[in-house]
Amino acid sequence: MSDPTLLQVKGSDTATPTGPTPLTVEATLGFQNTWGTAPGSYLIDFGDGSEPVRTTDTTVRHTYTLSGYSSQYFYVTATAVDATGGRAEASSSFAHVQPASDRRASFRATNVGWPHTYRFDLDARSPYVRTGGTIDFGDGTVEAVAASQDNVAHSYATPGTYSVTYTARDEAGEVTFREDVPVTVTPSLAVLKPGERVQVLATGSSVLLNGGAHYGYGIWAPFTSIPANGRPFAENAVTSTAIGTTTDGVAHNVVAANGRLYIADRSMSDGNWSGWGEITAYGAAGPLPGAPTQVATAVMGRKLHVLALVGGRVLQATGDWNAGTWSGWGDVTAASGLPQATRIAAAAVGNSLHVVALGNGGRVYDADGNYDRGTWNVGDPTSMLGLPSAPITDLSAASIGSTLHIIAAAGNGIHQASADYAAGRWSGWGDITAVAGTDVGSVKRVSAVTIGNRLHIFAVSDGGRLYNATGDYDRGTWSRWGNVSAAVTSPNFSELAVAAS
Repeated sequence: MSDPTLLQVKGSDTATPTGPTPLTVEATLGFQNTWGTAPGSYLIDFGDGSEPVRTTDTTVRHTYTLSGYSSQYFYVTATAVDATGGRAEASSSFAHVQPASDRRASFRATNVGWPHTYRFDLDARSPYVRTGGTIDFGDGTVEAVAASQDNVAHSYATPGTYSVTYTARDEAGEVTFREDVPVTVTPSLAVLKPGERVQVLATGSSVLLNGGAHYGYGIWAPFTSIPANGRPFAENAVTSTAIGTTTDGVAHNVVAANGRLYIADRSMSDGNWSGWGEITAYGAAGPLPGAPTQVATAVMGRKLHVLALVGGRVLQATGDWNAGTWSGWGDVTAASGLPQATRIAAAAVGNSLHVVALGNGGRVYDADGNYDRGTWNVGDPTSMLGLPSAPITDLSAASIGSTLHIIAAAGNGIHQASADYAAGRWSGWGDITAVAGTDVGSVKRVSAVTIGNRLHIFAVSDGGRLYNATGDYDRGTWSRWGNVSAAVTSPNFSELAVAAS
């Protein structure tokens, strides 16, 4: 007899012979031959060391037991003997016995896309064969889940709390997991979206930090350490920071450390960082004549102007992202006639680069580099406006249209003067701390940026806390000071630079 014996093994309650110990399977036997002889008996071996079963029945049940925590496959074989003594063996089948375990399902929801796209990582565990499932996203949408699928994505139309139900099915039935999922705007994603937003570069507690805000969503992203990809300096070596965002949406983060200047770029379209490069390298702007005590930046299109204060003199180099080149260092002090400076700030007004400097005598100077004419001029605003009541300790500069705004930290106050170059006039020092309504204490660092017709001012207090106030020039109002450090639980800050992004 050469024709095969038929053997089919399934679970006693499931289609597949897979399940937890003790697992009962059902073997179905059959016999075919071309000789017309009747079957005599079957010999079936369940492969677990038990005595093979000799039977004339075509259905045989067997129960497997398992000790330990590892699953095991048992191979089942059968042989048929016909009335003449002929023998035929069946192709082997198997039973998969697993340790006794709970059947369970769960998921983890993660915001992965803008604004409300979530990935649900699914976890279904069962000793039985999985057959599929469904996930109800709680917003009226139900999606089928394949047995092998371990994640699914879904976009919600609006924020809210949604009751999400994941049902995993196996051959023994189904198990359900339900959890409320809060759908919100994720700060780290929100600050990358176009709109009224800023990027902050700061030092604090011996680390170099990046954070950001999106005023349209009313959100601050947590301050995080900047990736160390290719960084040739220790974070606690940074002595000054500057940042500027070119029109291609790249935020250029510049720091002074160990007597050199370094740069790392962040794309605001996806949040990705470049590796660190050295501006003062020979292949870039080249070395400085001494160690910089401060660095500042200003942006014109895709050009980043970097200002370095070295020995009281202001030097400037330009990175051109259209050409992919750096200029060498030019001496702004020599070209403009600036006096010796202790602090500097920079801003672009049209095609003019303004370098605002705090002189040794506490006076404020404005050096204007006109790129249309190729000339530099220097003015002394304090000869017209005077000085705030307390000595100035730090400066920042920003522009709205044709108006240059100079921000000065002086004692417990922050003051502002502005020059409207289209109208040809200066305004006097205004006390921003007074109109913003909250005393931030003695100010150590100040940085200002403009977005549209709004002026955003950031101040680091002598205690290292970061504050923010916004002047709306359309409405003629100032917001109250907000405590950024309290809102995002940040360390104490020392150096600070902010750019619109």
